[in-house]
Amino acid sequence: MDQLDLKEKVINYCKEQVQLQHNEYGGLFVIKVEACVGKSVVLSSTFNTIQEHNSEASSPFFNTEKYLVVNHEEMYKTYKGIASQLKHLKAKNFAKPTLLINRLNKPDKKADILLVDEAHLLLTRQDTYKNFYAENQLEELMKLAKVVVIVYDSDQVLKLKSLWQELTLENLMGKSTHSQNYQLTNQFRMEANDDVIEWINQFKQKRILPLPHDEAYEFKVFGALKEMHDEIKERNKEYGLSRVVSTFDYLHKKDGGVYYITEDRGEYQIPWNITDSKFT
Repeated sequence: MDQLDLKEKVINYCKEQVQLQHNEYGGLFVIKVEACVGKSVVLSSTFNTIQEHNSEASSPFFNTEKYLVVNHEEMYKTYKGIASQLKHLKAKNFAKPTLLINRLNKPDKKADILLVDEAHLLLTRQDTYKNFYAENQLEELMKLAKVVVIVYDSDQVLKLKSLWQELTLENLMGKSTHSQNYQLTNQFRMEANDDVIEWINQFKQKRILPLPHDEAYEFKVFGALKEMHDEIKERNKEYGLSRVVSTFDYLHKKDGGVYYITEDRGEYQIPWNITDSKFT
């Protein structure tokens, strides 16, 4: 399985890098992923295994300083929840990039290992409002650790403050004398054939192919939000597993109010920022 192969490669890479002398930049291992490949599971499992050897005097990971970093509030909460279920992980092992960068800069020291999830959300410009005064968070993390392992999805670049390009990533890999990369595409959550997967990949690139066919996987496109929502609710009555989810592309204020997605020329709306079974 690709995920197990990746875990082994990351652990071996970290073992090598923590024992090397680095100049300004630490080693960089880039994991390029697509949606639903189980990357967060791989990352948390890898981190737990590395932490397991922290107290072993014979291990390269003995008494090393390690963090799992993510610039996403909900994922940060998720990882802290995972930490409560895994023996060797503690909440203090997880950090947001700006806070960690500022903390490590103060005593002018390096951490040993940083695992970074959702690296495409790292800032690529200053954000003084959030107390980040450099130009690129990944570059700063590389200066502050012996080894940095990142998970990066080029299809999920969302903000101008995190405007990643392949050339930007390549330049940073070039600054590390011990960079490696790994492509993880074997995904977990869809039991669909290659035609369905290819249709979705092309759709992400704004290209629409003829609808694919898969005997074991039902794939539909709807012309109206209400039509799709009604179908999901009927499936949920039948199976109890159907859900409606949304990204953060819609207006949202942390004021306790309910905000709506309004589509179909204003004829249909549903709230997107709450969890309520009556809207499922």
